[in-house]
Amino acid sequence: MILAPLVWLASSALGPSHQESRTLAGSLPRIAADPDRFLAFILLGLLSHVLLIPAVLGIAHLVKKRKPTLAFTGAGLVIVGIVCLAVVDGIQLVQHQMIHPAADREQMVALLQRVEAGIGVRVVFLAMLVGLFLGWVTLSVGLFRPRLVPSAVPASVIGSLMLNLVGLEILSRVVLLIGLAWLGVVVLTMRDEVWMVSERDEAL
Repeated sequence: MILAPLVWLASSALGPSHQESRTLAGSLPRIAADPDRFLAFILLGLLSHVLLIPAVLGIAHLVKKRKPTLAFTGAGLVIVGIVCLAVVDGIQLVQHQMIHPAADREQMVALLQRVEAGIGVRVVFLAMLVGLFLGWVTLSVGLFRPRLVPSAVPASVIGSLMLNLVGLEILSRVVLLIGLAWLGVVVLTMRDEVWMVSERDEAL
C-alpha cells in the first residue's frame, strides 16, 4: 500500500506529460530525446503495477468481512485495469524501440496511428479506464469506516481519480500515495484484536 503508489509516482515523474501521451505517436519526440529515461519510466511503471496487486487484495481483505460484494467487485475491476495497464506497458516497450536510428520514423508513426485506431487497443484502453475508475470507487466506498479508517483515506483515493481525469497526473499520484500510505500505516499500527473487536461492534 505504501510502495506501490510511491513507485508509480516516480514512474509518472519520468514519463511524458499528459498532453504528449494523448496519442501513441505523440510520445515519440520525447522518447527520442531521452530513451533511457523513457525506459526507466516503463520499468518503474511495471513494478508499481505488480506491487498494486497485493495492495488491492489487502484492501479487499479489509473490506470483505463487512461488505464482501464491494470487496470482490472492486478488487476484480481494479485487477482488470492493472492487467490492461500491463498491456499498455508492452506497447510502450515497442515505442521505445521505434526511435532506433535504423527505424523509419514516418512508418513508425503510421504504425502507431493504425494500432491506436484498431478495435483491440480501444477495448484495452476502455477496460483500463472503467476497471480502475469503478474498481477504486467501489473499494473506497467499502473503506468508509470512520471508527477504523480515517475518512480522508477513501476520499483521497477518489480525489486522485478526479485529478487524473482532468490531466493532473503527478498531483493525482501524490494524492493516491498519501491515501494508500495513510491506510498502510493504519493497518500496520493497528493490532488484529482491535480490528476484530471493531468489526464485531459494527456488526452489532
